[in-house]
Amino acid sequence: MKRALLLFLIFLLSLSINVISCAPIITQIIPIFGILGEITLYGSGFGVSGGPPISVSTSNNFNYNVIQRSDTRLICTPQTGRLPPSLLEFSATVDGLQSNSVEYSLINSNQSLSVQKNDILYLNGQFGSLKYRDKINITDYTRTFFTPMNYINDSFISFKLDYLFASIKQFSFFDQVSNTIAYSIQYPFSPTILSSTFNDTDLNVVGYYFSKYTSISPDLCGPTTFYSETHISCKASDVLLGKNSPFEIVYKTATDIPTLITTSFTPLLSFINIGSGNTNLLFQQSSFNTSLGNVVLKGLSLNPILVNSISSSIVSFSYPIDAQCAYVFVSSNNNRISNNLLYCPPPKLDKATYTITSQGVVFNLQGSFINPKMYSSTTPAVNYDLIYNDGTTLGCTLEGTQYSNTNVSCLASVSSKSLVAIRASDISGQSSRLELNNSPSIVSATSTKQGVPGKVTIIGNNFKSGVYVSIGNSECTDPIVSQDSKQIICLFQSNVVVNNTNTALDVLVRIDAVFFTTKPVFLYTKSDKTCPIGRDGLECSGHGICNQQQSICDCDKGWELFDCSFKYIDDNSGSSSSEIPNIPEPNVNPNDTSSTIITPSGTTFDIGILLINELDNNNNLLHSFNVGNIQWNNITKQDNIYMYTTTLPNTKSILNVQLTINTLDERVYFNFAGDIIPILPKSIKYQVELQNYTFASSLNTMEFIFKSGIIDKDECIYNESNTTQSSGDSIRSIQMTLNGETLIGTFSDRIILDDRPSYNKVDQLTDDQITKYQLNRQSLYISITSNSFKQNVVVDPNFGVLVSSKPDPDACKKESSKFQSWKIGVIVAACVVGVALVITTVMLVQKNRVRAKFEAKLKKIDNNQ
Repeated sequence: MKRALLLFLIFLLSLSINVISCAPIITQIIPIFGILGEITLYGSGFGVSGGPPISVSTSNNFNYNVIQRSDTRLICTPQTGRLPPSLLEFSATVDGLQSNSVEYSLINSNQSLSVQKNDILYLNGQFGSLKYRDKINITDYTRTFFTPMNYINDSFISFKLDYLFASIKQFSFFDQVSNTIAYSIQYPFSPTILSSTFNDTDLNVVGYYFSKYTSISPDLCGPTTFYSETHISCKASDVLLGKNSPFEIVYKTATDIPTLITTSFTPLLSFINIGSGNTNLLFQQSSFNTSLGNVVLKGLSLNPILVNSISSSIVSFSYPIDAQCAYVFVSSNNNRISNNLLYCPPPKLDKATYTITSQGVVFNLQGSFINPKMYSSTTPAVNYDLIYNDGTTLGCTLEGTQYSNTNVSCLASVSSKSLVAIRASDISGQSSRLELNNSPSIVSATSTKQGVPGKVTIIGNNFKSGVYVSIGNSECTDPIVSQDSKQIICLFQSNVVVNNTNTALDVLVRIDAVFFTTKPVFLYTKSDKTCPIGRDGLECSGHGICNQQQSICDCDKGWELFDCSFKYIDDNSGSSSSEIPNIPEPNVNPNDTSSTIITPSGTTFDIGILLINELDNNNNLLHSFNVGNIQWNNITKQDNIYMYTTTLPNTKSILNVQLTINTLDERVYFNFAGDIIPILPKSIKYQVELQNYTFASSLNTMEFIFKSGIIDKDECIYNESNTTQSSGDSIRSIQMTLNGETLIGTFSDRIILDDRPSYNKVDQLTDDQITKYQLNRQSLYISITSNSFKQNVVVDPNFGVLVSSKPDPDACKKESSKFQSWKIGVIVAACVVGVALVITTVMLVQKNRVRAKFEAKLKKIDNNQ
């Protein structure tokens, strides 16, 4: 019995010895990854505190200190020294016996290379040794929010951020295997954006980690209008609201790394049909979401404007009549969905009046869409400018605070230039120009003799009260304006000295110190010019009054010609009504510029312009244009005025011919370049203008030749004569008489060269010239020759017929001799308008019937007597 008990004790003792001699076993390491720090080993055979010696190390002999020990658990911390590799294999040695090995993934992070992109953090570090990567989450310290870790590569992992991370600037790696936090990291999170929306004017941001120090793109967003840790709003700038392509918004605090977010509006691109009916807003093609509800247009008025129709690229709305310049946008359910687009209805000026004040000139403008300010803003939207005759402009500043979309007042300083228009321009580039009919215009001015004060008559238009007139910078005083605003009579002292009577002085007309016009139209009368001495050696033949200032005769009724020497039959001549001749109106050929005047006895005068010639300085013919053969591009008729227009062949020069018929039974007067020309009853006036002719040489001249022919209806010719009257060395009138019927023409002694009047010389074409141009010798020609010009020249002759005696049917029987061959001349009143120009006008009178037939019949009459 004792022996058996002894053997049992020996057995138990041997068992104890075997247990003590077994190596420790590691079953788990918590956590399975982490930084170089405290770890916990679970297993068996670790002994107890104070037991056999124990040590913990890695495969590369990096040692850990055991700080807490039990037979099943060891808590260890690393010893200082060199860093171990990223993957560690732990083992424990107890009393010389080594345990099995377990793996531990050692990771490191580098915040300086880490990047936060809004709500995603890209963490830099060493993550290559991580195993069981799908078993790792990121959580907050309370383990409330878990988000998966995304392994990118050995150097980067990423995960989605949460408000709980940002609130304490910390996140933790969570080991799902051991259900423990492996380790935690402090991180300076920047604000995170979950969403951003716009209302009418504000940008609203929802996210987290906002503070009152958070700024939102200072160049795009103004002061913060609302703040909480999860919501922040700011006043959006015009630049931001105007973007029609994706844009970045930056959120940051003073110390955080900026957070960027890219967003965009539905891009509103342009308007069409602004100002009439429906206006369409054009979006980028197919970009508009047609399923949106409560779509309205905002920015134009206090209340939103309902849209008429919507498509994927067009939103249409009705045009508001009270619209102003504004930034328009589209809204849906009170959220802005489009960018701003500048919308300006086109301004339109309809009327302008003005008042002279001590500060300047106040203009009251009326029209539509001319409000000077943007809608609901003090920002300027429409500007106003005065436009002067030289093309310069002057700003007209807003006057007062009372203005509307249809009425605005502005103030401008007085200028020395002539105001011709007012312009309203909006900030979108649209403008409206109102031509001001207030500006006067000048056509001509009558003459005085130099040094002799006299009245001057200025012809033009739009002359009004408050007028000031000067000639050559010398005031023409006591101006009187005619009721029809087309004439001013003033007293000129004639004290502006000129050395050449061809020097044209500037005439200035100013209305209310606002509207000006200036034109060089005044010529002094030639010093040697006197009223003509006519019949019986009397001034004006005793049948007219001499205008001493103009040195011309104002003939009594019933008397005509330059010297009032021609008496014609009219209702004041003592003849019975049956004896007064009925002179018909001139006839105009509708296809060309020729015309005819028929006398009471049936004689027909054929009139027209014949040639336009360019001559060199030796009078050699370089170019000749036969006007009768020209194809007219345009022929028009209005009342008693016929107008013809064409281009001279092979040139760029424009030829205009205007024929005006005086249909009255009385004389009228025509003021040409200050020269008063009488226009006979039932007469025709030619005006020939040549524009922009290119001369072969500036020394060349231009010659205009007119022709006139006679067709005899009566076989009896018993009285004929040709007479010319001159003033100085220039022909003033021609009278051509046949059987008591006389064709009269009157010539001005002036032309206008490049918009300046100048004295002119009218000559009769010589026989040599007639031969050179191969003209009919049975005709009479008058020429006006001009120097070369740059702009234009106008010739203005007049033709009319008067009857000086009653027909004598027995006159031919009384004649006992043959009539000689004769020439009948046509009288042309020539007025020339142009630039640096003297025109040569040639008038031709042609006899169309064969004289042999007449002479044969006259012989029979002589033989019978």
